[in-house]
Amino acid sequence: MAQDREMHPAAAEVVDGAAASSVLVYGSLPPAGRDLDLLVTTPDRAPVVAALEASGFERFGRTWVRREGGAVEAVDLRVPGDWGLPAHEVDALLAAARTVPGYQRLVRPGPAHALLLLARRVTGGDGGLDDRRRDRLETALRDDPDAWSAAAAHAPAWGAA
Repeated sequence: MAQDREMHPAAAEVVDGAAASSVLVYGSLPPAGRDLDLLVTTPDRAPVVAALEASGFERFGRTWVRREGGAVEAVDLRVPGDWGLPAHEVDALLAAARTVPGYQRLVRPGPAHALLLLARRVTGGDGGLDDRRRDRLETALRDDPDAWSAAAAHAPAWGAA
């Protein structure tokens, strides 16, 4: 398996090397996540897809999947248009993002945007706040105690109140 890993870098490394600009990880951060949920800019989508496919990933809708041995890696790619946000909100989201340690182009949402993304997931799901989501909420507020106020300023553009 170690030899396979040398031949095929992890999905996060593939994406980080292929993108020319920031790629937002809006789910669990690598290497902890079982898959990667990514928002890529439209110009970066084609090079990221090409790099994933060159690394053995196969497309299934908006998800690219690779099996190695008994392990499965999945990458879910979205572009800003999928989220229905105005361009200025996408710009604000990426401007406030913070680099994921160990990567050059992978970024995570800033605290206010982490709250907005969490709100979307909770309201789009069962409305519950499981332990993983509660941890994200607590991390955002620990990183910026004023994140609620900043999120409220962006909320109307995100379709939230």
